[in-house]
Amino acid sequence: MKKQFILFAVICLALPILLRGLWFYQGFYLRFPSVQSPDYSSFLVPQPVLSTQPIVQTNTESQRTTVLFDLAHTNRFGLAEIDTLTNTLLMMGAGIQSDKDGKDLQSKLQNADAYVIIAPTVAFSKENIQSIEDFVSRGGRLLIVADPTRTYQNYYFDMEDSVLIANQILEPFGIAYQTDYVYSISHNEGNFRNIYAIPLGDNSLIKNVTKIVLYGSHSISGNLMPLFKGDNTTLSSATDKGGDLTVAATSKDGRLLVLGDMGFIVTPYNQVADNYQFVLNIAKFLAGQARSRTIADFPDLFTRPLVVLQNSDLTLDKNILVELSNLQTSYQSRSIPVSISNQPQAGKDLLILGVYPPSNDLKPYVDSFGINFNSSSPILTATPTPPPAITGENNLTATLETTFPQIYLPPSNNYFSIPGIGTIPSKGFNIILYSQSNERNTLILLAESKKNLIDLIKLVNKGSLKDCLLQPQIAVCPGGIVSKDLTSPTLTIPTPTYPASGSPTPAG
Repeated sequence: MKKQFILFAVICLALPILLRGLWFYQGFYLRFPSVQSPDYSSFLVPQPVLSTQPIVQTNTESQRTTVLFDLAHTNRFGLAEIDTLTNTLLMMGAGIQSDKDGKDLQSKLQNADAYVIIAPTVAFSKENIQSIEDFVSRGGRLLIVADPTRTYQNYYFDMEDSVLIANQILEPFGIAYQTDYVYSISHNEGNFRNIYAIPLGDNSLIKNVTKIVLYGSHSISGNLMPLFKGDNTTLSSATDKGGDLTVAATSKDGRLLVLGDMGFIVTPYNQVADNYQFVLNIAKFLAGQARSRTIADFPDLFTRPLVVLQNSDLTLDKNILVELSNLQTSYQSRSIPVSISNQPQAGKDLLILGVYPPSNDLKPYVDSFGINFNSSSPILTATPTPPPAITGENNLTATLETTFPQIYLPPSNNYFSIPGIGTIPSKGFNIILYSQSNERNTLILLAESKKNLIDLIKLVNKGSLKDCLLQPQIAVCPGGIVSKDLTSPTLTIPTPTYPASGSPTPAG
């Protein structure tokens, strides 16, 4: 009986093992030596050649340049990401500013030489787009980057929105991004979206560049000058066609640079191929030279330290010194030191204050503008007919001169002839002149009197030519525009008493 229990226990223990083995049994593995596995050690991922970073030449000139970065439109990047570019700009002596609120963009651009917009995801207002267009027309340089990997939430419909935002800015220039990304299956840098781009043409932006690698780029089309294109294997995700896709370009005038990718600027991708050399060329494009300025950029007309020229017309009394002190504080906030000297100084801009007609000290600076301070021809060819003369103690002319001396101006034949503006009376106006050269920028303020000269200095500190008539290099402003109330007074002319009936009547 005991042996039967032992046998039953052995069967219960062995039976599950046997059943499990039979259920999962798939036969014996026989290794056949004739079948060989792939030689994985021989597989190599395509790797680009790393470039040696060129030495950045620091700026030895006294001229100051400023680059403004847009951060007001939920831009999908941070300045720390593009430190390769920003550090290069700083080494070149450029100042870097950022626009974080998008307010009063026109004023901010007046103090800038270049404007950078990268991966915006919030649309620009019509006013700001117009300010950008005006800035470029005045010689400013503009860099726009739209990256398919830098959308709001990295979805495809976000790509469409980001392209639309960028294209609204580019519309006045006739250039547009395509809603796609470029790729290459057969010739890439380890990934089908990492494409090689080849430089085209003769442009300083592609100097010393043989090829670059872009890490996800839009294609670009329109009225442009191509800088980089993909090779014959590079296609567009929108059509799966290509062979001639532009991924970086400039406008016809060379002031606008459009890039379809931002990744090549970011470390460590900036070290691949000639990416760093291209970043260096971009920095030179943005801040290599201060842009040309016109009166429309008032008061941000200077790019070097400023010298106020001491001359015979400039008497440094208490009021003048106060306004010059305010002017010095205003420009020092823009990193422009201000000093006073009786001679222009090399490498410094010049501010000249005087009274018109200009004295012998100022004539050499004013003559080049072609203003005729001795003209006797008024704007209208017809001569105003004076009112009939009234004799006696009720003379109307005498009454006007006595009662309203501040608004009554007797007829005068003295006028100034100003190119581009015409002929203006010699009284009641102030004149602002501006010239720019490689040596210096010169601003000349000519007032009707030394009293009005103080108002002109205040106008510079105020920073607005709202009520002035502007030409690129000349502005004409009403006299006393700052210190006087421009509200028109109520004019009440006393009724004159005419001679009694029967008295002789004046002719006419």
